[in-house]
Amino acid sequence: MFNIREAMAKRAEKVAAARALLDAASAAVRDLTAEEQSSYDKLVGEADSINKDIERRTKLVEMEGVQVRTTGESPLLGLSGAEIQRFSVLRAVRALVDRDWKGAEFEKEVSDAAAQRSGKSARGFFIPWDVMAEGAVRATEARTLAIGTSADGGYLKPTETLPMIEMLRSKLVLRAAGARTLGGLVGDVAIPRQSAGGTGYWVAELGTLTVSTPTLEQVSLVPKELGAYTELSRKFVKQTSVDAENFVREDLAYVLAKEIDRVGLHGTGAGNQPTGVAGTSGIGSVTIGTDGGAITYAKVVALETEVTQDDAEGEAMAYITNSKVRGALKQIFTNATYGEIPLWTADGMLNGYRALVSSVVSSSLTKASGSSLSAVFFGNWADVIIAQWGDMDVLVNPYALDTAGGVRISAFMDVNIGIRHPQAFAACLEVSTA
Repeated sequence: MFNIREAMAKRAEKVAAARALLDAASAAVRDLTAEEQSSYDKLVGEADSINKDIERRTKLVEMEGVQVRTTGESPLLGLSGAEIQRFSVLRAVRALVDRDWKGAEFEKEVSDAAAQRSGKSARGFFIPWDVMAEGAVRATEARTLAIGTSADGGYLKPTETLPMIEMLRSKLVLRAAGARTLGGLVGDVAIPRQSAGGTGYWVAELGTLTVSTPTLEQVSLVPKELGAYTELSRKFVKQTSVDAENFVREDLAYVLAKEIDRVGLHGTGAGNQPTGVAGTSGIGSVTIGTDGGAITYAKVVALETEVTQDDAEGEAMAYITNSKVRGALKQIFTNATYGEIPLWTADGMLNGYRALVSSVVSSSLTKASGSSLSAVFFGNWADVIIAQWGDMDVLVNPYALDTAGGVRISAFMDVNIGIRHPQAFAACLEVSTA
């Protein structure tokens, strides 16, 4: 499958190699040799070909987005890889605390550009989706660890900088499965949807046709506010290390991205949260028993049937579940007599479809006296819309921890989840894995 980010990285490699040839010739005060010229032309041609492919793919994505919205644009501001790495959350935090953006002019410029695009004013400063998405994808943390010392000679030990042991994190699955992102939204969004078509009739010669009118409805999306906060010590804020910067950036991005994933699947619509797939009226439902029960090959097929019988198949068909259900499915074989092929294969396929795993898929559901039940979702994930109004807004409060000199950082996003076609999804919410 074509990956725009990987293509951009390959393009950058070609351009860098071509640039190296020119720089080497310039340093030697000479022109390119015939062999170097040939290599240069080949590299530039390959980079240009990749660039055209990226433009074509990007155009298709934009056109697909136009089909489902009347407002909004790509959530990305368009920062380059170098600019994403250059953007410093801690510099912006220090600038707000000190009320002086000197030394953080780039962060101020990026935040202002995000504000201008979204038409909204930041309560603190905006972290553009470019930076947030990069942090959520990597979702790694790093900081400095020091070897312990003691008075009896331990002070002579060298101090060593090591990467921090990463926190175990759940994988983000909605975008990986193919969910669409609508960014740059300003007002409420209404997406027209045809819920029923007309009907054809056979009539006798000179007979009169019966009126047949398609039925229309709309998917309405209004912003729902998502937030989280963390507290940093005065010394931590004063650090300028890249490791500390990555820690703050990636943790903020991941916390919000994980919650968007969770509500995209299990959001109830109550308590100001969006309604996810499981809570959407009209999706297919597969049951197992009065108190739930073990997953079977027949139930997997039933999930697929719920979607295909409504003509709701698409290009982003996939299963999403948790590791407990995956473990159970790996012990089910499609043909125990001929080859014993596991239903969930080693290449991440379940009965011929992609299968993704994340701990955001609940394993604590209940039914009657059944408890600790898990969910399995199947569907066309391109029919999930992640709507975003602006970028991540960061508010810095230097007074919440004034006696300790610390800073509280609150991050907010306006997000909602829309389901284009409920029939494109089916769920089993009662799988026992005990």
